[in-house]
Amino acid sequence: MPEAFSARRMGVRALAVVLVLALGMTIGVGAAKPLKGKWVQTKEQLIVSLQVICKPETRAVSLTDDTFSFKCTAAADSQDYELTFDLREEIDSLKSSCEPAGKGEVCILIKREPHWFDRLSADPNALKPHVKQDFSFHSGEEDSGDPEEGAEHYEGTLVGVIASTAKLNKTLEANELVFLDVSYPWCAKCTNAKEKFAEAARAMRKEAKFFYVDAREAREVRQRFPANCEYTCVFYASRRGEAPHKVQFKYIFEDFLKALRVYSRPLLTTLGSEAEAAAFVKSNPLSVVGNFESNQSKGFEAFIGAASDVRGEDIPFGVHYAKGSARVRLHKTDEEPFMDYAAPEEASVESLARFVKVNRFPLLIKYEFELKDKLDPLNLPSLRFWSNAAAAAQEAPAEAVLKD
Repeated sequence: MPEAFSARRMGVRALAVVLVLALGMTIGVGAAKPLKGKWVQTKEQLIVSLQVICKPETRAVSLTDDTFSFKCTAAADSQDYELTFDLREEIDSLKSSCEPAGKGEVCILIKREPHWFDRLSADPNALKPHVKQDFSFHSGEEDSGDPEEGAEHYEGTLVGVIASTAKLNKTLEANELVFLDVSYPWCAKCTNAKEKFAEAARAMRKEAKFFYVDAREAREVRQRFPANCEYTCVFYASRRGEAPHKVQFKYIFEDFLKALRVYSRPLLTTLGSEAEAAAFVKSNPLSVVGNFESNQSKGFEAFIGAASDVRGEDIPFGVHYAKGSARVRLHKTDEEPFMDYAAPEEASVESLARFVKVNRFPLLIKYEFELKDKLDPLNLPSLRFWSNAAAAAQEAPAEAVLKD
């Protein structure tokens, strides 16, 4: 029996069996008939009870993260029955299951995001009149619903609303840069982030377009731009010709705006001459410049891939087309002018991206909380020197020793 069936869930299941016994079913012969049933919910589960005793060999259950399908032939009359529909929101299909119980079937579906569903199916009419919600069921949990604020949150702002895939595609085609808030209207964890998103729409009104997508309603959009309900709020940046990128919200508005503006520049800047390349490096102290004969040159595809991989790191990439051997150079500071990647013709996206991520840092850097999040995933060997206020006067000599 799956782990999803905890002691508590077994208690819910027993209640679901009672629901099954209370149901009626029309009997007949012919094409598959719709199954009748009821459903109830807790904050973590959906319990669907169906009135049918199946011939075991005919049970066909198909659960995906956003679809439900149950088919079988009834043991009593050999009639085929079926219930298939799109779920309102996603479930964890690997932890969900259907099992015979009493005089019917009980399906326990584990919600992907624990909260109260406003209905079971994506289409409000898909289950009428066959499967109804049993409002007499009480889960014992205090909440019976979630306050919702979707598009209303952005009323009076420069954030528009996208409600369909067709409108999304048209929007992305018509605009060079689009930022998306794809979120659930019942999730209140990112209220502050939404306010800053609206502020950013005002600040960047000449640079990009900003839109909100109701992840519950715009089903196909949600599949392209996944949503969740976490305190680490995430938005999407979609620049024409590029794959979408996630942009994590930053609580200081200036930092958040800076993270968004990274996408205002192209993924790759074409540098027409050595002079343009020099000017590019001068205006971007931390940058990467690749020299290739053409965009068909060996290693160029990995160069583009690495640029996309580090897109959100605020490291501009430029390319200069000229005859000669390929070269990828990471430009840093006057103290550490540049570093060259060995054998760029043989580079992979992963190795080149790691070269940039690892070597972007100076030899000596002040250790801060945000830096930890960047360094730890790289598994870099490092020496961390801790000093207190009393040692402040020794800081300069200590830096000299560490650099040596």
